[in-house]
Amino acid sequence: MPVWSIAILACHAAPAALAGDASWRYRGDNLARALAQAGHEVVCAPLAACPARRFDLVVLVRPLDGWGLRRRLAAWRRAGTRVLADVDDLVFEPALAPESPGVRHGRVSEAAVRERFERHRRALRQVDALSVSTAALARAWQDQAPAGQPLMRLPNAVHLGWQDLPDTPWPARRPAIAYFSGTRSHDHDLALAAPGLAEALRAAPHWRLRLVGPVAPPPGIPADQLECLPRQPFLNGYVDAVRASQLALMPLAPGRFNACKSALKVLEAHWWNVPVLASPLEDAERLQGPGLSTVAS
Repeated sequence: MPVWSIAILACHAAPAALAGDASWRYRGDNLARALAQAGHEVVCAPLAACPARRFDLVVLVRPLDGWGLRRRLAAWRRAGTRVLADVDDLVFEPALAPESPGVRHGRVSEAAVRERFERHRRALRQVDALSVSTAALARAWQDQAPAGQPLMRLPNAVHLGWQDLPDTPWPARRPAIAYFSGTRSHDHDLALAAPGLAEALRAAPHWRLRLVGPVAPPPGIPADQLECLPRQPFLNGYVDAVRASQLALMPLAPGRFNACKSALKVLEAHWWNVPVLASPLEDAERLQGPGLSTVAS
């Protein structure tokens, strides 16, 4: 098998934020680990720090159109480098800016998100091929893809950094229902589950709700049954919190933006045999089994 020289480049986040970014973790870092295991030469870096050398393939994670990207695309084409873009959210539909979590929670303006989504769309139209994480995303792009542009669905898989970790039995502690929030934009999602959670916890006072990451506690939860933890490092604190849970939650507000998401929380919990209570999501259908219960909003 020929060995390829491959660059996987982050385009959507500041370098200091990449370690905590789920898009980069699964669409950049995890892909790089798999390609390296297959024997390829792989460089992972922010776009601005891409080494000045020739690559056989460049993968751009969530690229944004702009002068800098166009200059690099021209140079890669002159060198005969193929350029693939990858997205794992519906970030190329400007009309859906009002549905984005940041806008819903008032953390960013609709105009700013609309402009960013338009820049994503222009960037995706300039690359040689596109990979996406879900079938819903693939359908959304097919209607606007340039003629002849290859489109590939590459579903998310359990992070390779987890696959070598030893299985750890559940500790003998107070049972916990866990919700894991990677960003400050999921208050609305968790609020959907608040009435049911409050009722369930009142009926089972020996259980608690464990919130991991930046999310507002939902109303109605007794204080002595609520545990709030800050965002945890993925390869130690976060994995410990997942596998110490007795039930994980994946509530999602209805809408086209969320419908295109990947079922990462199901994937992560299932790896440690933790059952999940989830909103309906097409990508979760590939993970159906006795450990997944779906509840309509």
